[in-house]
Amino acid sequence: VHLNNEGVLALRREDVALATTRFAAAREALRGRGVASGEAAVLFNLALSHAATSDETKCAKFTEELLALAPWYAEAHLIDAHLARRRKRLSEAKAHCEKALAVDASCSEARAMLADVLLAAKDWAEAKKQLDQLRSSHSDEKHGFADTAMGILCLNTAPPEIPLSKRSVHSGGPKAEASEQEKKRDGHINRAIEHFKKALAPSGGGSRSGGGGGPQNAYAANGVGCCLAMREQFADAKEAFSMVSEAAAAERSAAGGTRDSGYAGKLSTAESNSWVNTAHVHLANGETAAARRMYERYLEVHGGGVDDEVLLCLARTLHDAGEQREAIRALRRAIHLKPGDIRMRFDLAYELQECGSLAFRLYGEPDGWEKNARDRKDRKRLNPIEALDAVKEAKCMEEQALAILLQLQTVAEGEDEKAREAMRLGLDTIKLKMHIDYCVSLMKNADNCIAFAEKRAEDYKLKLNADRLRAEHLAAKARVEEEKEKEAKRLEEQRREKAARDAAEKMASARAHFILEHGDDKADESEKKEKKEKKKKRRREEKEVFEEEGEEDEEENEEMHEEDDQEGDDAEKKGKKLRKKSRLMEGEQAAQGDEEDDEMQEDEDEDEVLKRAGLLDSSDDED
Repeated sequence: VHLNNEGVLALRREDVALATTRFAAAREALRGRGVASGEAAVLFNLALSHAATSDETKCAKFTEELLALAPWYAEAHLIDAHLARRRKRLSEAKAHCEKALAVDASCSEARAMLADVLLAAKDWAEAKKQLDQLRSSHSDEKHGFADTAMGILCLNTAPPEIPLSKRSVHSGGPKAEASEQEKKRDGHINRAIEHFKKALAPSGGGSRSGGGGGPQNAYAANGVGCCLAMREQFADAKEAFSMVSEAAAAERSAAGGTRDSGYAGKLSTAESNSWVNTAHVHLANGETAAARRMYERYLEVHGGGVDDEVLLCLARTLHDAGEQREAIRALRRAIHLKPGDIRMRFDLAYELQECGSLAFRLYGEPDGWEKNARDRKDRKRLNPIEALDAVKEAKCMEEQALAILLQLQTVAEGEDEKAREAMRLGLDTIKLKMHIDYCVSLMKNADNCIAFAEKRAEDYKLKLNADRLRAEHLAAKARVEEEKEKEAKRLEEQRREKAARDAAEKMASARAHFILEHGDDKADESEKKEKKEKKKKRRREEKEVFEEEGEEDEEENEEMHEEDDQEGDDAEKKGKKLRKKSRLMEGEQAAQGDEEDDEMQEDEDEDEVLKRAGLLDSSDDED
């Protein structure tokens, strides 16, 4: 028993894994002991934990075992009904609820769930019958859900709002006269408000976030907001929805629902409904951007799009915002969830038709953009090649729209349930024929639009080719000019280098000539004179800079300059002496070499004379 209780506490904390583990351990401990031991309750809790994770296979396995053990356990059928209701298999959910009532006709949970399934299936008459039985046969604490559901029933069965252009007008003034249909609509809204107020009244029982009675009935509070929105009191409606969302978020946070606990994104139905209702109010006010954010937020939290009705509302929002392609994507997602829905298919055909028609007008006619894009400042204009693709795609869209409309026309002309549903939605043969004729006329003009777009695209390609050739020519010309400029720079650099070499050679030649004429002393004197002139010039410049610093500084500078001059003169004298000494040494070495050559020549002459006289032979030479 304690294992089962631990599992119940874990399930309330949304810790489904721990709860399943505890229930499984309790089941093993109680296996084969019978109903009295509590095995039926453990099986029910096991099925409930698997239902929380949407594991239908294991859930069905445990409910089957539970019913085999305790056939009178009506709540086992409700678990299967809950899973089917979540998957929107309404007929299956209804069958499970009826099985539960067959087992226990007094089961209020089974009757309440049956009424909820019938409301979802839009079977208003049968839903009202079940709600009346629920209200009449149970205590006040059970009336919270019944009153909330009755309020929802009143809102859903209210006649549609009559457009202002179709309302009758008094002959004595501009005020619109309330017609019989408007009176019925107001009556439904008033009755819905009364039911919601009863559900919100304090009572002894009920759930905080569910359909029970009391001030915390979020569903009833959402219903009040819907009534305010239907009366076009949008500011009050948004405030009501915001209060519901904040209260539900606070309750979720108090239950441990933080971003780090894994509870994030598991919103209550009331909180999710408040988001959707707030988006409806934004859409009614023409605030398409805010409505789109709320719808997309809801779809993101609930797995990226599992609610066809919200996807349909998102498509309407995108249509009003002028984003037909996004609206088409949303409608395709909705039809994927509910393939047989006639209204969604008609809306998809309408969006395809409008999107294709707009592409024909913008890109398939002369001056089409200028004529039809005045109110579409945010629309990006396509180039002719992209425009051709858009026109071809528009033809495909018109073909798809025509095919869908022809299917709907076949359905509307039948005599089955689908035909009655089409008539209820206003899809009569006359309206469908109008749309079909319009699509056919667009299809007839499609080839002309494509031909015009192809011609524009071909001209655009020729222009692009001409621009490309012109750009290549200019680039080649620029490269030639660049090469010429580089060659000119290279030649100029060579000329400057040659001029510098010629000047250096000329200077060297002039110096050599000067030395030959005047000797090194004159050259040294010329260099010395030039250096002195440079030093005098430098002293004059320094004197101009430092003349304001005083005579004492000038004297010090003068002494320093004289010392520099003296050192320079000494260095020059020393260098001159060294050069003279080196010349003397070179002369002595040359004279000594000449004397040695003369002595060698004299010895050779003497040997030659002795050879001729026979006094010296060759062997003596070798010795």
